[in-house]
Amino acid sequence: MSAAPFSEGRLRLRPFAAGDRDRLVAMHRDPRVRELLIDDRPFDDARWTAMFLQRLEDYCAARPGLGLWAAEHWVADLSPGDADYAEAAEVLSPEALARMCAPRPRFIGWFNLMPMPADPDEVELGCRLVPEVWGSGLSLEGGALLLDHAFDRLGRARVHAVCHPGHRSVHLCLRSLGFAHRGERFYEGVWSSHFEVDAAGWRGMRARPLAMRRREAAAWVREVLRPEPAPAGVAQGAERGAVQGGAQAAHHGVG
Repeated sequence: MSAAPFSEGRLRLRPFAAGDRDRLVAMHRDPRVRELLIDDRPFDDARWTAMFLQRLEDYCAARPGLGLWAAEHWVADLSPGDADYAEAAEVLSPEALARMCAPRPRFIGWFNLMPMPADPDEVELGCRLVPEVWGSGLSLEGGALLLDHAFDRLGRARVHAVCHPGHRSVHLCLRSLGFAHRGERFYEGVWSSHFEVDAAGWRGMRARPLAMRRREAAAWVREVLRPEPAPAGVAQGAERGAVQGGAQAAHHGVG
């Protein structure tokens, strides 16, 4: 599978492995994860997910620099700032205390940079994370990593993103990353919000303080965002096509 673009700090990306099947299944059995997906595939089914992971490796190997990566949040069980650190230090050996304070990986979902289904020459950014890390800023960190990768390493001219029109937290994240809203249209037969950012737009946004970017994004979501409703009389999913080898079943909205 394509190697991870890079990782830093508390967030690390790595290729998926067969052993991740149960983690993916558990994540997708949480109804909160699937509530606003625009491409809800049966990742809650262990057999289907195992087949997906098998095909994903070949799919990504044929597309250098692109892929879908497992996301790990590296955190320690204990840190010197915790209220119970002093008590733990009194009863644990130095070696045991050091182990508790050493960061360890926890699976939190995925990030992806994949070809657009309707236009394989274009790429889209996405992620899907477990609810325990929602609001932590990890989606912004992973999005920034992949945008740096797309523009600085792969030389892409632009990156797309797609999400459910009602997924306001994804809209907020995408605007904080410099994405411009390009309106609503169908994505594999599902009415969706579409976004786009080019290299200059991302580099300009990257240079600005994150707190300012988030304030402006929040104001845009609150005051400007008005997603267009789906056309009347069009059945949702009517235009959904077959998934290429099962590997294009990735979710492509940042959230």
